[in-house]
Amino acid sequence: MQTTQRGFRDLLKLELEDLWEHAERLAQDSEARRRAGQVSAHVCYENVAVLKNEECCYRSFIRILDALDPGAFDGVRPMVAEIRRQFRERVEACGFCNCSYLFADRKIQKLLDGLHETASPGAVGDGAAAQQPEGRS
Repeated sequence: MQTTQRGFRDLLKLELEDLWEHAERLAQDSEARRRAGQVSAHVCYENVAVLKNEECCYRSFIRILDALDPGAFDGVRPMVAEIRRQFRERVEACGFCNCSYLFADRKIQKLLDGLHETASPGAVGDGAAAQQPEGRS
């Protein structure tokens, strides 16, 4: 089971790196649009600020995963619950945009759904959706 947990963590890390790179590309695109005169500097810098916040959040999530010991959990579900808890706490503590948590949670759920499809019935759990950080929407 520890191999499944480690694999899940590693796949989630790749998914978060992809989100991070996507936010980076969008920030670069916004800068290029500003230079081309397609958007005002004000709009550009607002977009870039949000995207840089997202990038910072994903880097923080990746550090959480790096520090996580998959062997400390009895299965994927308890590990995922802890990952979600730590991600929510980090968003609240650091003032990150809630959208970063929601995007990351979609990746978590996608991986859980894929794991559920390949596992024997009942091996993964109920597929319950994650909770959003309180006070955020």
